[in-house]
Order: sequence, then C-alpha cells, then structure tokens
Amino acid sequence: MEDIKINVIKIFNEVCPFLEGNIENTKLSELGINSINFVKIVVMLEKFFHFEFKDEDLNYEKFDYVSSICKYIQDSLN
Repeated sequence: MEDIKINVIKIFNEVCPFLEGNIENTKLSELGINSINFVKIVVMLEKFFHFEFKDEDLNYEKFDYVSSICKYIQDSLN
C-alpha cells in the first residue's frame, strides 16, 4: 500500500503543482482540485497502475482523501 500511496501523491503533484504540504491528510475538496484536474489524475493513475476506474466512481466527491483513492486502487488490483 505504501508504494501505491507514494505513486498516487507523485501523480497528484505532477497534475497539480500548486499543491502544498501533506496532501494525504487534507480533504481533496480543500486542496483546490477541480473536476478537470481529477480527470487528468484518474487517466494518469489508470495508465500507471494498469487498471480502470468504474464509470460510477469517476466523481471526485466520492473520494475524501488520497488514502481513499489508494484503497480504491489497491482493491481494484486485487
């Protein structure tokens, strides 16, 4: 799970270089990530981890924290 978290945070920072501080403990809604940034993040995550988000899960309001996305990826890969 730690490897997933490290790579997810890297992708977040690549798409949203304006992010500061410890993003894993901050709500995504408070990070200033909009739906366009979220779609870019999702595409990069899918390519990096070789999986696809389910259509019904393509809503950034569904994921409160980076850890929520990490858990989703881990569950999808298992």
